[in-house]
Amino acid sequence: MATSVGVASGSLVACGGLPWVEDRQLSIRRSAVVPLSLRVGDGSHHGRAVSTVLITGITSLRNRGVEALLASTTAELRKRSPELAISVLRTGGDQDGARLQALGVGTVGPASAPSRKPAPYRRLHARVLRRLSRAVDGGSRGAGLGSAIEDAAIVIASGGDIFSSHYGGLAKHLQPLQRALRADVPVAFLAQSIGPFHTPAEARSWSDVARRASLVTVREAVSYEYVVSHLGLPERLVHLTADPAFLLALPEADRLAELRHAYRLGEGQPVVAVCPSQVIARLADVDPERHIETWLALIRSIRDDIGARVLVISHVQGVASHSDDALLAARLLQQLGPDAAISAAAGYTASEFKGLISGCSMLITERMHPAIAGLSTGVPTVAVRYSIKADGIMRQVMGPELGEELLVPVEAFLDPSNAIRVSQCAWRRRSEVAGVLSVRIPEVQALAARNFDLIAEVMRSS
Repeated sequence: MATSVGVASGSLVACGGLPWVEDRQLSIRRSAVVPLSLRVGDGSHHGRAVSTVLITGITSLRNRGVEALLASTTAELRKRSPELAISVLRTGGDQDGARLQALGVGTVGPASAPSRKPAPYRRLHARVLRRLSRAVDGGSRGAGLGSAIEDAAIVIASGGDIFSSHYGGLAKHLQPLQRALRADVPVAFLAQSIGPFHTPAEARSWSDVARRASLVTVREAVSYEYVVSHLGLPERLVHLTADPAFLLALPEADRLAELRHAYRLGEGQPVVAVCPSQVIARLADVDPERHIETWLALIRSIRDDIGARVLVISHVQGVASHSDDALLAARLLQQLGPDAAISAAAGYTASEFKGLISGCSMLITERMHPAIAGLSTGVPTVAVRYSIKADGIMRQVMGPELGEELLVPVEAFLDPSNAIRVSQCAWRRRSEVAGVLSVRIPEVQALAARNFDLIAEVMRSS
């Protein structure tokens, strides 16, 4: 049976069992700040006016966590240097073009829009392009990228947790950084969760690059301990900060009011936001059917036992089916059936999702950046963990004891009774949690801002 969900523009509508997601352009407001002049020396590569920052590790802005990182990073960089030109290393097709343009961010690397050619012709096309590239640049691959790296004032490695063994592609993410180091361009790792690496070779690959970097910041203490104590990086190089997304701006007041009105947030009955992840079952190697059954039981418990409405948020959409949260949301909505107490949202910007979450009474999430959106706006948040990032960030914000109580390992989460128990405990303690957040979040946001003060210091001294 098809489920129709009444939601505002830019949201998910389950139509015939398939989600149709409307995307809208991102609008970012820049705050007026005192500019910080970032200059290097007196000319040539070692002494020219700094004008360009190149950011790597930006995979797809359809993952709104990646968008949250980029939007907050560009805003903070421009607070310190409004004239700064910012580009990202393109790793996919052109689907992010409108959002990058709205952020005022350029791109470096080949545009690789999806091809309609049959697979054998795509392979032939790729071989021809590679041969043409070798003929033009004398065998050097990525000459345009090389020029962009060499002309950059600094190369910043973003991405959150791409330097680990969870997702693969470690060598791909390290390559532009290695190229920058060969060109004597400063490299900074920005607010990363590092490792753990599954093999000594992976650990050496990352460490070899990191030791030659000008700056390594990590966003939680678990990574700091791993990088300094286990991998042996010097303490002078590594700084414990916080995720830049703690600084992500909310939408403008009119837009925020519109969003909250559309979902009736703050209008009597409390709302609990939930953010299920389509990819977590694959990453954690758990049964996807048990995962769905747990979410169904948990949503029903929120509605029936807590007495709250439920807002299902799809923070990643328009990507490969194994990662597309909107597909999981559509399946949950179908099985729950039409219900005025359950609504869904997808297709919004990272800032707009943060605005929606900020109007809820509690959040339960399998995605890290919705958790950061909730914590940073004072919303009691339960995080389902499958990697070090959830452990480290929740404990950094909430402290070891309360942080542990608001975490549930994904294996334990698959027992619906555990998921329900943790959610009900968090609901009872939400006033206490909100009080802790009111004290801790300004401190965490100061740590997030320190990332960019440290980057500015590197740029001044290079």
